[in-house]
Amino acid sequence: MPKRASSDSAGPAKKAKTGSSTKRNQRWSSVSASANVAAVYKELVEKDPAHAYSYICLCRSIIDDHQDDDEEDDEEDDEDEDSNEQDRPADAGKKVRCDNGKTCLCRKPADEHPGHRWVISKAGWQKYVGARIMCNLREPELFDMYTFNDHAGYGVLEVVQNLLLDYDEMKPSWRDQWAVCEAMVQLCMGSSMTPMTMIDDAQCVYDTHSLICRMFLNMLVTLDNASLLKPNPKVQSLPAVMAQYIQLSTGWEKDGFMGEDDHLATRFAGYVRAYAAKHGIQLPLTDKELAKAEEVQLPPQVNVRDPWLWSGTLQKYSGKHAKSHSPRQKGRIGGDSLDLTTWSSAERKAHSFEKKDPLGKEIMDAIKKGEVLQVG
Repeated sequence: MPKRASSDSAGPAKKAKTGSSTKRNQRWSSVSASANVAAVYKELVEKDPAHAYSYICLCRSIIDDHQDDDEEDDEEDDEDEDSNEQDRPADAGKKVRCDNGKTCLCRKPADEHPGHRWVISKAGWQKYVGARIMCNLREPELFDMYTFNDHAGYGVLEVVQNLLLDYDEMKPSWRDQWAVCEAMVQLCMGSSMTPMTMIDDAQCVYDTHSLICRMFLNMLVTLDNASLLKPNPKVQSLPAVMAQYIQLSTGWEKDGFMGEDDHLATRFAGYVRAYAAKHGIQLPLTDKELAKAEEVQLPPQVNVRDPWLWSGTLQKYSGKHAKSHSPRQKGRIGGDSLDLTTWSSAERKAHSFEKKDPLGKEIMDAIKKGEVLQVG
């Protein structure tokens, strides 16, 4: 059932203080818990950028169960191929028990653990935590409600589309764009994404995955143009995030979540590997994991600023998929029309199993004041 957010460091603060410098994005409704989550991120990066863009550890990469199972199967098939420990990352081959930072390395300052490979910026972590909260706000079952089939799936899609729009709107701040890329891969490799993969529009799933790939390639070009794509980078999480996008895309391809005729998506892992090789970036992947990324040549850059045609493809995607998935959809991608806190009390009551509004006056008043709602 719905509850107020705690003040634990793993999640957003209780209240998003939106100062005069924080302009409300037109994607959000006048009353929206999603808008409050977005405001927490803006407050973080505006109040103390140096803190927001510093790096913290993750004890290991987020990998879905099916990827873990795949690794176990591979190990049974041929244990000797990866026996050379010099070719393996320091944390490869051993499962680290994650307890959210109690004893593991999660959210410890990366500067205090210089040899650790899996790191993320605090801004990226906040963006990821916020995205997970937004997914739950679009899950009717967590509110004891039923609305329509695939509400949760299209709700996750709405969250992903907001991240894609965030990335585009955050130009020219490469740090904020990088935070989106960090958050996106964390979200996509976790269980929150599962409902989206089961919606009744497979082509939309393929197109969305392809656009995520194109976004990251555009990000790599942005970093390259700023001379930031290199070993021992100013962008501390660069090797880890490049590796995670390879893990993500090869998993999508294996599970049939890439369009067969989408050459960019099917070659994406190879392109990321090629960028890493070109700039001497060592990826924290085993030889077996790296081999899943086919070796390809980077195409010649026709447009130096946007060789992967990110802007045009986003525009085409927006036109193609800005359609109604529910009576409340506003004919555009992203937004908060599937966030149940934006619905009227009467609408929630009509879809409630108990025929009463699952969000009482106290909770709605808190949302109106800018507080973040966590559901689960």
